[in-house]
Amino acid sequence: MPRRQIPTKIIPKGNTETIALSGVDYLEKFRKHFRPEIQKPFVYGKTTVGNDVYLEIKSTRVNEFVMMLDDFSIRWRHIKESYK
Repeated sequence: MPRRQIPTKIIPKGNTETIALSGVDYLEKFRKHFRPEIQKPFVYGKTTVGNDVYLEIKSTRVNEFVMMLDDFSIRWRHIKESYK
């Protein structure tokens, strides 16, 4: 069976890429669909900044992760500037 082609939405520039979710989407949608065992291959770290949750996603899996967010209608933003 051929593998499904994953569209490129983010071109990784480092080991991880930062994806921001609103706190409301994180609590209501993300936690419902992404249990810890599903998050493990994707999420490297998590930080709360204001009302947003910033997820550090492994660069090798970032586009697959973003596609899953789109499938579950979870709004996200790619954070390009440093926030630390």
